[in-house]
Amino acid sequence: MRLVAGKGGVGKTTVTAALALHAAGRGERVLLVSTDPTGALGQIFPGVTDRVRTVAPGLEVVELTRPAVLARWREHGPMPVRQLPERACSPLAAAGFERLGHLLEKESDADSHA
Repeated sequence: MRLVAGKGGVGKTTVTAALALHAAGRGERVLLVSTDPTGALGQIFPGVTDRVRTVAPGLEVVELTRPAVLARWREHGPMPVRQLPERACSPLAAAGFERLGHLLEKESDADSHA
């Protein structure tokens, strides 16, 4: 797993796309997930949405915006931690998944009352 992070406007999306294309070009299977609320990944890979899409051989891309994540949470509900593969994340992160939907719901409610 590779994570690209930093301040806004420093080229995270561009670097991430280049890393993903390079890895896929070497034969690795790559799933590029963006949580950037600006949706900037769609400027590099047109047509990218909140559904996984193959954009190049070995490269799948998805943009998870807060509204998309919240809609899926409402549709499917939380995934119990016991269903997460052990290697998927640390126990601390797994515990956070239990609360994610509730936090998104609170933010959504606050946004609608603002």
